[in-house]
Amino acid sequence: MNCSTGCGFGCAFRLVLAVMIAALAGSYFDVYHKATTLYKQKQSVVSVSGMDSEYVTGGQVLVKANGKPYVSEDSFNKKLKEMLESSPYTKGIDLNMLPGEVKKNFLNDWLNFLVIKDVWGKSGNIEDSSEFKEALQERTNALRDSLMVDMFVRDLRNVISTEDADLEKAYQENKDRFVKAPGQAHVVIAKFKGIAEAETFFRKATNVKTAEAFMTLANEEDTLEVKDYESVSSDPNATSDFNPKMKKAVFAKPNAPRVDLLYIDNAGWVIHVSDMTAPEAYAFEDVKDQVKMVADEAKYKEILDVRLAQMRKEANIEIDESFFKSNVRVLSPEDLQRAIKTKEQVDQDNDSSDDASDMTSDDNSDMSDDTTGNM
Repeated sequence: MNCSTGCGFGCAFRLVLAVMIAALAGSYFDVYHKATTLYKQKQSVVSVSGMDSEYVTGGQVLVKANGKPYVSEDSFNKKLKEMLESSPYTKGIDLNMLPGEVKKNFLNDWLNFLVIKDVWGKSGNIEDSSEFKEALQERTNALRDSLMVDMFVRDLRNVISTEDADLEKAYQENKDRFVKAPGQAHVVIAKFKGIAEAETFFRKATNVKTAEAFMTLANEEDTLEVKDYESVSSDPNATSDFNPKMKKAVFAKPNAPRVDLLYIDNAGWVIHVSDMTAPEAYAFEDVKDQVKMVADEAKYKEILDVRLAQMRKEANIEIDESFFKSNVRVLSPEDLQRAIKTKEQVDQDNDSSDDASDMTSDDNSDMSDDTTGNM
């Protein structure tokens, strides 16, 4: 695990913990704010010492409430392991290898929820309220559905079997995913107003051998753009303004020099490729395990499509297509994409909402203080 960043393991662990807790209990801060606010308004509080704790199951007692066992070692380890296994970032980590400070942070965060449940929840008989019961039923239904899908996927994956021939085929079809060293090429591009113009120039430039001669010839034409890329990498993640679709076309053929005619993004392009070095892939045996993962995933998707089609047929599924037809103007795919908020926009909205909530809470607190003072 890479712990070289400034935040370090502890920070990453806390982040995963926060995500896990939020997923289990909705918004932590909303729940915590409402709980503490209502708790302060209560005149009587039910003590946790008056109840048998479900988290005392064995091992050392880690937490006591009013002198009585509240959380034991076995329950703590079980809850911590569940959290680690719930995230792909921490899955497989041995909890015995975690620093004591990390474990303590987890325990304190978990205790916040336990006291909300056992103190505030029972003092207000929250579990008996219709609001709580309705929300619990909704979440139970959602968890049931999710668990059903998880078990279906597990059973489907258990029947997957890939032979060596499948792996060889997957390796050849996905060599670009197992690149040891990316390829390089010198590419000159010429963009034309229309496809007809591009085709005319392509016939004229087909036998041009050098990038310099191609560029000279292209500059004599009525083009929209002529540009010389001295070094284009086959790495799809390489930082460049080179069109990704064009890059794929460049390295789709091993021969160079050559001239290609391309139709990309509703435009005609003629490109000259020279000084090419092909991408170097890892040997099959070196990446056999990774290839198996790719092959298994491909087979899983294939089996999944077949099984879903079978089940939909067994259930005699019929869709009323009239529901999706309307004379009302609907969003185009492009407009819909723009309407969907990015993660940054959602975070910004949440920050604004939190600021407004804090201001309201402060105002209410001031009003309460003023009222108390007047009395």
